[in-house]
Amino acid sequence: MNSTCNDETQLLNPLEDLFKKSEGFLSRRFESGGYICLLPDYSMINSITFSVLPWIIFSLLGVIAAVYRISNKMIRKITLPILNAVEASASMAEGDFNVDLPESAIMEINDMNRSLTYTAKNLKELTLHLQGERDDLARSREEIRSLSEFRESIIDNANIWLNVLDKDYRIIVWNKAAEEISGYSKEEVMGSDNIWDLLYPDKEYRDSIVQRAGAIINNGAVVMAKNGEEKTISWYSKNLTDEEGIPTGSIAMGIDMTEKIKAEETLQQAQKMETVGVLAGGIAHDFNNILMGIVGTLSLFEFKLSESENISRDSVIKYITTIQNSAERARDLVNRLLTLSRKQKLELTSIDLNTAVQHVVKICQGSFDKSIEIIYPENSQPAYVYADLSQIEQVILNFCVNASHAMTIMRPGNEKWGGTITISLNLSEETKGTIPANHTADHFWQLSVSDTGVGMSRKVMRRIFDPFFTTKDKGAGTGLGLSMAYNIIKAHDGFINVYSEPGEGSVFNIYLPVLKTEFIGHDRSEETDIKYGSGLVFVVDDEEVNRDVARMMLEDCGYHVITAADGADAVKIYSEKWSDIKILIVDIVMPLKSGDET
Repeated sequence: MNSTCNDETQLLNPLEDLFKKSEGFLSRRFESGGYICLLPDYSMINSITFSVLPWIIFSLLGVIAAVYRISNKMIRKITLPILNAVEASASMAEGDFNVDLPESAIMEINDMNRSLTYTAKNLKELTLHLQGERDDLARSREEIRSLSEFRESIIDNANIWLNVLDKDYRIIVWNKAAEEISGYSKEEVMGSDNIWDLLYPDKEYRDSIVQRAGAIINNGAVVMAKNGEEKTISWYSKNLTDEEGIPTGSIAMGIDMTEKIKAEETLQQAQKMETVGVLAGGIAHDFNNILMGIVGTLSLFEFKLSESENISRDSVIKYITTIQNSAERARDLVNRLLTLSRKQKLELTSIDLNTAVQHVVKICQGSFDKSIEIIYPENSQPAYVYADLSQIEQVILNFCVNASHAMTIMRPGNEKWGGTITISLNLSEETKGTIPANHTADHFWQLSVSDTGVGMSRKVMRRIFDPFFTTKDKGAGTGLGLSMAYNIIKAHDGFINVYSEPGEGSVFNIYLPVLKTEFIGHDRSEETDIKYGSGLVFVVDDEEVNRDVARMMLEDCGYHVITAADGADAVKIYSEKWSDIKILIVDIVMPLKSGDET
């Protein structure tokens, strides 16, 4: 703006000098008193006129010079400040707010300059503030983007199944763990409201663990993955609400427990086999006694037949009864061993704890060292609980085995082996100080196993339920027994208390919730009526004796029987007679082709 003013000044300076000269000349002429006469006809112009004409011209130039001089002053005072203000406004429009207009003698222009300068200053400050706000907004957006990416990274990289449902039960979050466990990709489930139909094909099972609001209320749900594999998931879920308590959806987090459960089952099976190994010697001795009863009776029967052709009916019944009783003892012993050693799923039903204790006592009496006395006053009152019989028997047997060790192999070398194991079963009425606060059952059955063995210190007691912890000599125990017992009782909604003093023995108390009478099933074990029928029965067994016995029994009951010695023959015969066969009885363990394969 200053360069423009300087250029205009340089253009006006020569004219201003000329105007000054003409103005001075005219002033001198008028002062001398001469007259000038101007006529329309050039011929009438006198000599005076010709003599003053140049001066007239100079006078006119002086007037013009005066006008230019006034204009120059106006340009200096009005036009140039306005031009400067216009240029300043243009600069401000382009974002340049470094405006500082000079003071002016004209009040209006001076007010305008001050207003523009003040406006430019305010706009500059506002622009700087807005720039700061824009920078803050950009930083906030970047932080939000980073946080969003960080959140997505946490959700996707979490090792737990995480999904979120909206208020219409549609999936809006489905992380990588959910994809990996279920087999369903995010694209397949996002926006879907029927994912639970895929994961839980059985409607009755699905309804039992999934609420309509989307909250899963089961801690060990078995889901069906896309590839057909069953996965056991431990869920934690929560319904989501807004500030007014209106439901907005739900969030669920699931931990895949499949491998953990398999590992626990493996450890439990190992502990079972360890228990069977400990009992093997005593069981073999008990089994030999059973066989002695059978073989001895048969030998005596054979001797009687060879000595005399006539044997009284009472003698025959006596021999048969002895053989039958011995065989039933052998059968019960084998069944108990199978119950202890086989790998099976948890099957909860109503059981009488008296039955479990009686089974274990029989095993212990035939397998423990003879220096150990087992005291079990039989309880005439049924003690029903909702449990898996084989697992409860395993826990009781484990406590009894540990008690026997505490009175034999764990005694110092100079102490005599032997002692007493006492098993009792009572209804626990007093719960204060005994029942943990997180249990809601009103009454518990208390099953106690006490011994007079070496006992334990408090330090040892704090660790007895830790996996692989043992105080026995190397090779005498794996440290899994009590850990498995603790987990089994916990799975049955029960708990265990232990009391012990070094040198005084130990007491293990098992607490299981009392089963209400309306949930107790009918015991059919005592039903012995023979059922008669008709039709074709197909018996498949690789043992000829079993096939013959089954044939005779079924034929006596009115059935027609055909048999096969292995799975391959069974498949061939069944393909020919399948329409006539009413009942199929197949042995599971057979050569060539097992019962399952058949």
